[in-house]
Formats: sequence, structure tokens, C-alpha cells
Amino acid sequence: GLAPYAAPELPCGCGKAQVLDVAAEVAKAKATRDNERLGLPSIDLIGTADLKLDTGKYYFSGVRTLGETTIEITGAVAIYIDGNLDQVGTQSIKVAKGATLDLYVAGNLELVGDSDFGGEAGQVRLYIGGASPVAVSVGSAVFRGALYAPAAEVSFVGHTLVEGALFARTLSGVGTME
Repeated sequence: GLAPYAAPELPCGCGKAQVLDVAAEVAKAKATRDNERLGLPSIDLIGTADLKLDTGKYYFSGVRTLGETTIEITGAVAIYIDGNLDQVGTQSIKVAKGATLDLYVAGNLELVGDSDFGGEAGQVRLYIGGASPVAVSVGSAVFRGALYAPAAEVSFVGHTLVEGALFARTLSGVGTME
């Protein structure tokens, strides 16, 4: 006869030694950033703000946005955030056709309001290193891409549309997730 099926202990390479150390990736990027080329010392945006990023590696120590923020990605962009990414209001990340965004957040992610991580699925990859719950949305959100948060609970409140992939410790929510 056939041997009984034995499911693996973990569904993937999820052990502590097997996951990407997001904080270490952010620390490495501090020395190789392109911020000075564009004169970008920090991102603390209040009110209505627009930011355009072309191909490069950008390092920031914590990011806070309050109000209406639009970030346009026009090339192969990697953003490294040493600390948290906190957004309150309306945020839109527009990724041009053929462009990509790899967003590394050493800490936690909090999105309150309407958020749109635009582009096609596969153009945006979001890596979260923190263990606090990741609030994908409180309100209405569209996320097209991959969200990697191996130590965190990914949660949502309201209507959340995900076109891509979620990798998290757990998933919870109130409202609808498509």
C-alpha cells in the first residue's frame, strides 16, 4: 500500500534562519543610497505633496505622511526605511509601466485612510521587518504586488483589494478583502 501522507511542519522556508532579515537589508542600503543625487534628506510630508523617483536606491530614517501624498516611480526603485512607515490621509504610489518598486521597512507599517499601491501585480514588492500588526488599510485600499511580513499579523478594516501575494505570520480583518 501507499505510505500515509505527512504534511510538513511549515508550509515553506519560514524558520527564523530562513526568512529575509529586512532590518539588515535596510542597514546595508544606508551606505549605498542615491538620496544626495536628488537632494532627499527625509520624507516627512504634510499637506499635499508629490514626489517623483527614478532608478536608484533611496534610504530614509522613518517616513511620515499626513494629507494627500503622491509618489511616482519611473524606474527600478528601491526605498529603504530605517524605522516605521506611517501614513494618514490619501496616499498614492504610482508605478509607471516597466518600472518596479522594492520597499523595505525595517519597522512597522501603518496606513490610515485611502491608499493605492498602483501598477501591475509584480511591480511592487513590500518587505516589512517589524513584528507589530501591519494595518494594510483602515478605510479603502488597493494593493497590487507582494507583501512580505513574516513576523507580523497583516490586518485590514474596511474594503481591501489585493492583487498579488501576502506572506505574513497571520491574517485578520473586519470588512472585505478581495
